[in-house]
Amino acid sequence: MIDYKNPLYGDSPEDLVKYWLDELEDSDKTEKDWRDDAKSVVDIYRGEDVAATAVSSDGQKMRRNTFNILWSNIETLKPAIYNKTPVPNVQRRFKDEDQLGRAVAQVLERSLEFMVDANDFDAPMSDAVDDYLLVGRGVTRVRYVPTFGTPEQPEGEIPGEMAENYEEPVGEVVKEEAIAESVAYEDFRRGPANKWTEVPWVAFQHKLTKQDIEEKFGEDVVKSVGIDVYKDDDNYDTETNRSQDGRTRCWEIWCKETKKVYFIAPSYKDKPLKEADDPLGLSGFFPIPRPIYSLTTTDSLIPVSEYYLYHTLATELNNVTKRIIDILKGLRLRGIYDSRMSEIGRLMDSGDNKMIPLDGASQYLDAGGLDKAIWMMPIDKYVSVVNQLYAYRQNLITSIYEITGISDVLRGTSKASETATAQTIKANYGSMRLQRRQREVQRYARDVVRLLAEVIAEQFSIDTLQKMTGLDYPTEEEKAMMQSQMQMQMQQFQMQAQQMQMQGQQPQPPPQPDPQMLERMEKPTWEQIQQVARDDLLREFKVDIETDSTIAANDAEQQQNITELLTGITSFLNGIAPAVESGAVPMETAKSLLMAAVRRFKLGTEVESAVDKIGDKPIQNPEQQAGESGEAEMAQQQAEMARQQAEQQAEMAKQKMELELAQSKHQMEMQKLEREAQIDQADHQMKMQEMQAKTQSKIVGL
Repeated sequence: MIDYKNPLYGDSPEDLVKYWLDELEDSDKTEKDWRDDAKSVVDIYRGEDVAATAVSSDGQKMRRNTFNILWSNIETLKPAIYNKTPVPNVQRRFKDEDQLGRAVAQVLERSLEFMVDANDFDAPMSDAVDDYLLVGRGVTRVRYVPTFGTPEQPEGEIPGEMAENYEEPVGEVVKEEAIAESVAYEDFRRGPANKWTEVPWVAFQHKLTKQDIEEKFGEDVVKSVGIDVYKDDDNYDTETNRSQDGRTRCWEIWCKETKKVYFIAPSYKDKPLKEADDPLGLSGFFPIPRPIYSLTTTDSLIPVSEYYLYHTLATELNNVTKRIIDILKGLRLRGIYDSRMSEIGRLMDSGDNKMIPLDGASQYLDAGGLDKAIWMMPIDKYVSVVNQLYAYRQNLITSIYEITGISDVLRGTSKASETATAQTIKANYGSMRLQRRQREVQRYARDVVRLLAEVIAEQFSIDTLQKMTGLDYPTEEEKAMMQSQMQMQMQQFQMQAQQMQMQGQQPQPPPQPDPQMLERMEKPTWEQIQQVARDDLLREFKVDIETDSTIAANDAEQQQNITELLTGITSFLNGIAPAVESGAVPMETAKSLLMAAVRRFKLGTEVESAVDKIGDKPIQNPEQQAGESGEAEMAQQQAEMARQQAEQQAEMAKQKMELELAQSKHQMEMQKLEREAQIDQADHQMKMQEMQAKTQSKIVGL
């Protein structure tokens, strides 16, 4: 929605476009100076600022020789602060015994590992680090990229660079991806703010062709949108006032207040190209984490390139290098000789191991020989000037390294006379400023991974999660089918037992369910996992990366750390076991002390999790273990005897019940026989009475 607090804007679509174009223009003006400086820095890094005025011997233009200290510094820092792909790590925030929580953490961690590995996570991270070191700000965005089509023909992938779930679906989703994508410094804008948490909106610039516009926004839009006038573009033609490659600028604006995404084209002011409600459902709404800044202050978010902290020294370094080269070019081996001694010229032009015959050699010897016959041009003053320039240049380089914090140890250079201890001290103190950069890059990588986790949790289907993780959890439908199957088996058993009882047979014991089925029934379902991940991801779980997983590993240092850690853990356990056994030190206290020591070693969260399980059972000495083992065995024997007694009692009760049932049945049968005999006797008497009556009637008739 439009900012209703501003009376200059209405609520029509044209007003909405005007509002956002004005916001973009204000943002452009705010960071224009920095953007111009950033372009200059990039040109210096690429060597494109060097004037091609020198001409070689064959008439070809040559680049002027300079000392590109910027390129050297960047190439030294890049591998030091980001060297490896981060390793995702998902844990429950609170270490509760929760099977569902463990399942959610496992699913998310495997999904992140798959996406980080499958979609080249290093490329956008390296681009962000490059911009961070060069221009002062690095930006990376996350995307949800569905592929539409049919399982038989999955060819409906959304084209272009704006593939999000706010695109119109063109079929069934057959593939889902959560990717990280680079954002060039010149294609990013933000709303006015002094802190990142106060930024009201962010925008991304796209350059679209007519075909892209038609596919994304429809035929009606493509007929009205014009080719953008983009004077800063290299493809811009000043004569025709058009972009030669026929592309149009489009701004993708994410507004935090309205939770909407607007697509605005400066060449189409009738209405936004498209509006979409919160496409990704992220907790922070923006599809980017807090950018990585080289220099930050509390009063501004305008980036500052570190190069401008020493650009004066770098310019002087280039000038000094140019002077040294020019002086060295002017230094030639020049001299004069006596013209009467023509053989000297032949001697200077001859090659190696050549002997020149000389007539009248005695005259040359009387004149002082060659030393007296040749007069060389003095170059001592030139050499002195060059040496002083070299010393001056080295002082400039040292000053630049002091500003940037790049030590000689980091650059792989040190004095041969320094001891190993001295180099270690220099490395420790020299890396303190570097560690801040490393931690900031790790923070940024963690935030990007966290956004990918949110996209996976909010957007991915159960089928996609199953394929990516390879985990075997049941669905609600499968669980219901298994439960129904178990109920049917129990009903069948009950019916058979009743029939056997009516027939006087002993019923069979109830069937035992399948152990694998019982185990699968106890597992959480995919629907439960998905629901928990969507509702409580950032509240119940910690999405992080392994410690120092983005930094080049030092194998020797890691091996030493592991050895020291294992030795320390063994000594600690041996020393504190008696205190824990006697109750002087609680187990939780001992575990906290041990964990505090473990966290000082860069060994990852797996070691911490393993150490955290040490306190599950109390520390015992061998005698206690033997005593408890005997007690456990005795308790087991007693339990077995009790079980056998219970079975005997149950069998006796069962036999008694069967006997009583048989007696009762026998009594019922005897009573039935007696009733049948009484009925037969009464029937017989009635028949006899009828015969007597008939006989009497015959006698009376006679």
